[in-house]
Amino acid sequence: MKNFFRKGFGIFLILIFLLASCYCRKSGMKASYNDLIKKGDTWMMKGNYDSAIDAYSQAISIDKKNAEAYNKRGFAYQKKDLNDFAVDDFTKALELYPHYAEAYYNLGIMYNDKFRNEEAIENFNDAIKIRPLYAEAYNMRGRAKYDDVVSPGYIKRYDAALKDYNIALKLNSNLAGAYCNRGIYYNQKQEYENALSDLNKALKLDPKIAEAYYYRGAIYYKQKTRYDLAIADFTEAITHNYKYLADSYKQRAKAYDKTGQYDLAIKDMNKAFELPFGKHWSTYYERACIYYDKGEYELSIKDFNKVIESGCYLDQPLIDRGNAYFRKNQYELAINSFTMALQADPLHIEAYLLRGLAYAHEGKNELALTDFHKAISFNLELAQILSCKINELNKKK
Repeated sequence: MKNFFRKGFGIFLILIFLLASCYCRKSGMKASYNDLIKKGDTWMMKGNYDSAIDAYSQAISIDKKNAEAYNKRGFAYQKKDLNDFAVDDFTKALELYPHYAEAYYNLGIMYNDKFRNEEAIENFNDAIKIRPLYAEAYNMRGRAKYDDVVSPGYIKRYDAALKDYNIALKLNSNLAGAYCNRGIYYNQKQEYENALSDLNKALKLDPKIAEAYYYRGAIYYKQKTRYDLAIADFTEAITHNYKYLADSYKQRAKAYDKTGQYDLAIKDMNKAFELPFGKHWSTYYERACIYYDKGEYELSIKDFNKVIESGCYLDQPLIDRGNAYFRKNQYELAINSFTMALQADPLHIEAYLLRGLAYAHEGKNELALTDFHKAISFNLELAQILSCKINELNKKK
């Protein structure tokens, strides 16, 4: 009987040891998973997305059924523009936990970044259904509606965007992104004081929002007397790596041009050419205008030619090239450029006026008078302005 109790007690101790060992292994596994998640979060805050992905991947290898790690790794992939991997991870997170509002939100942001706005809105809607007080989701749903300019009835979408921004700010009055987005909306509506107010609030809450600097700089530029402030804001947008970096350099270049800092303006335009989306006919056009303002007409003409050769069907580059030829006293070439502009737009008053002046310099007075009278037929106020020139040409008949 004693041997039996000894054996029974020994078996009991072994069972306790095995259970304790199993518990310790599970606790260690859980602790290790949590440590890796924390490590990944730390790397994310430091902007080291590769290390964050590695940490979250290790966490997933420990617990493949935890949606959190997939969502976090998806967000890290998204930061690296590895969108296909991000979609897979967000989808897996939702498969494991269908009520994961943050995963829907992250999917929405990714689709918005790819201009797939309808899909973005659907995902933000799902996030809001799960979390009705999700301020960030209202904000980004508003932005997706604002960005959805290709959809029928997009003007109504603008108004719906404002409604979402207001809800977001009612839920969280310190949401910098919502102030920024609402400021962009007011800028589009040309309500510049409201726009500046919101963009200032956004930057007070978060001084690193590149987009807020960019749009505030654009408003300062439009105000014409605040070019120095525009330059400062475009510089901040560049410093904080605004996603449309080429545009930031181009806008700063235009502000430099307005303040007579032509060399800095040209340097910025040249930098824009090196960046994604920078090598565009509009960049050639804007650099041509800076060369023209600087008095480097030959370089200006060269860039205007690039614009015209690109297949751009606007008449303004033709007129501007004509002006550059005119400045170089190459009147026949100027006349040819103005004529091409009139072929593109037969009602262009400026082209008739400038071609008339070029004809006058060539001594082709009848043709000059014809162009001046044509311009007057479109705008009778020009009759008084041109009267002296017309009288002078009539005397030469």
